[in-house]
Amino acid sequence: MKSFVHAGRGSLVALAVLVAATVPAVIAGQTPAQAAVQETLYVAPGGNDANPGTLASPFRTLQRARDVVRTKTATMTGDIQVYLRGGSYPVSSTIEFGASDSGTNGHRVIYAAYPDEAPVLEAGVQVTGWTQHSGNIWKAPLDRANKLRALYV
Repeated sequence: MKSFVHAGRGSLVALAVLVAATVPAVIAGQTPAQAAVQETLYVAPGGNDANPGTLASPFRTLQRARDVVRTKTATMTGDIQVYLRGGSYPVSSTIEFGASDSGTNGHRVIYAAYPDEAPVLEAGVQVTGWTQHSGNIWKAPLDRANKLRALYV
């Protein structure tokens, strides 16, 4: 019970800090400062990694967007935003991000869903070759090089 109370106090402290930081700007009729945006890039399931990553010509993969962002982080003059458009993104290998992918010069790299859209990164492997074993039990061969962590129907 102590940890629950402690977590509640921590949340209250965080809320108090947020309010204390925001209220003076609201009272003065100002909004909190927004970071300048250096560039906005887009990724879409129907895009192409040869595209420039614009809204009209988006990249196809998150990896391509990450690689392009990496060429820009050393000289950042503002935040870089990467929006993923809604849809399914097949992922066949691990997508790695490191500290250098977070931004430099006091600016951030922000990956987010495009407003009101739902991108889904799908790393699943389709299991085929199902045969009825007995009754309501079905079986399928599985390449054990790919670990099965969950099965969805």
